[in-house]
Amino acid sequence: APDAFREGDVFAVAHGAIFAGSDSTASTMQSFCHHVLRDPSIYSRIKKELDDATAEGRLSEMPQWNEVQNLPFFQACLKEAMRLRPAVGLNITRLVPPEGAEIDGRRLPGGTRVALNAWVLHRNAEIFGQDPKVYRPDRWFEGDAKNMERYMYQFGGGSHLCIGKNLALLEMNKTLPLLLRDFEFELLRPQEDLKYHSTFFVVQSGLEVRISKRNAKAQ
Repeated sequence: APDAFREGDVFAVAHGAIFAGSDSTASTMQSFCHHVLRDPSIYSRIKKELDDATAEGRLSEMPQWNEVQNLPFFQACLKEAMRLRPAVGLNITRLVPPEGAEIDGRRLPGGTRVALNAWVLHRNAEIFGQDPKVYRPDRWFEGDAKNMERYMYQFGGGSHLCIGKNLALLEMNKTLPLLLRDFEFELLRPQEDLKYHSTFFVVQSGLEVRISKRNAKAQ
């Protein structure tokens, strides 16, 4: 009701959406760039896919959402970045309802605090293959992609799915292809991993790159 939802509530919701979305999306794009740029074969493949799509008229000057969904290797690279380093690093706790619940064959009484951590789930070898700690986009072509998608938890799940999911995906699917197509990137320290710590979001540092303009049409 209008009398129960005040101006301060509007500010709180807007503030949360803007700042939570910017930090988490930036963290995922850092992971994507770090892993793609440190592997020359992956970087070459993704540039070729973008260049070919541009030359064939399948990718606009300003990439459109539906166009980028038809870039399978880019999508695999993005999924793999979200799998290996999800932006939320802490558990999101929920309470078992008063009547209790059975989870994986174990009966839990009402009021029990339960949580699932995406960093743990996304490293389950039974789901993602025997090398779950490795950044390998091709797993999304070789394995059971639908089953892997089912267990992706970077945006949470259920009725409390991240409210900014669609905005975050839109930003990444427009920004990353544009940057990789139009600019050349070189990691300054390719042998060093990103440093990170988890508050609520995973805050990362150490992504230092040299950038130059490239001409995709000349590739």
